[in-house]
Amino acid sequence: MNWEQQFVESFITKLVNPPVNNDDLMNKVIDQIKSDMLSEDYTAIEELLNCVPVKNLQAFLGEL
Repeated sequence: MNWEQQFVESFITKLVNPPVNNDDLMNKVIDQIKSDMLSEDYTAIEELLNCVPVKNLQAFLGEL
């Protein structure tokens, strides 16, 4: 692949998958969780937590 093809591929990849600031993303997720909790809609929160390994959930809770 020549440099022009690499450039075009990289450019298209960045258009389709723009870089995300992790702090901004975390803040948006936290805001959405707060909003869901205020409306007592826990479905999305439960789905999100289902993706977190059990050991991470336990570590978050600390000593039980």
